Amino acid sequence: MQESQALSVDQALSVAMRHHNAGNLSNAEAIYKQILSAKPKHGQALHLLGVIAHQSNQHELALDLIQQSLSVLPAYAEAHNNCGNVLKQLGRLKEAQVAYQTALRHNPNIAQAYSNLGVILQEEEEHEQALDQYKCAIRLKPDYAEAYYGAGFSLQALDRFDEARKHYQQALTYKRNYPDIYNNLGLMAMSEGNTMQAIQDIKQAIDLAPFFFQAHNNLGRVYLKDNQPDEALFCFRKALEIRPDFADATHNTGTALKIIKERDFV
Repeated sequence: MQESQALSVDQALSVAMRHHNAGNLSNAEAIYKQILSAKPKHGQALHLLGVIAHQSNQHELALDLIQQSLSVLPAYAEAHNNCGNVLKQLGRLKEAQVAYQTALRHNPNIAQAYSNLGVILQEEEEHEQALDQYKCAIRLKPDYAEAYYGAGFSLQALDRFDEARKHYQQALTYKRNYPDIYNNLGLMAMSEGNTMQAIQDIKQAIDLAPFFFQAHNNLGRVYLKDNQPDEALFCFRKALEIRPDFADATHNTGTALKIIKERDFV
């Protein structure tokens, strides 16, 4: 781009990063590529070009670029963290975990890396360990809504519902429109037999995210538990309308239909 032609590499990188942070990915990409034309082993430009590839769903290209960056700057903690993000997207969870741990070894003050590590540990159902990671993230970034959510999720999985609710409410302090939290609050209420609260919470999740097919299915489960099979059937069918291959909703539809048939037969 013309605006970068008369600039030093550092100045061009600063301009590109401003474009990147503003969401102008095509402008940022063009300048990163110009920098790499002049300095093919510029570690930051390689990393940030990889981040753009990741944001553009070109994950294999992103991994290649970020790994090139790390071959130049092996202690580049942010690049290790983003490498983990790409590996996670590619389903390579063990490698992602190592990448996050490496990021933290080089810089123990990256809140996002702790939170990302927590997500991986949750995938492995290591909820106590995940909780420790989220607590580290929150200490570094006290307004980190996603880390409070992650901690709440692990506490919920450990049946520590009161603590989970506190963390979810803290997350909502910093990020009010968080449908996953309302869905999870509803699931806890359902587990405790409070179907009225469960319906209210899950409906709020759906209001915030109308295509949240899991929430539609969960709302149906609550209605089924509350002996309202017609309402449940509507919810299960809505989930399948959004996600036709959703096996859980298919199974639940069959259950609701069976209950309705038995009721109407009587």
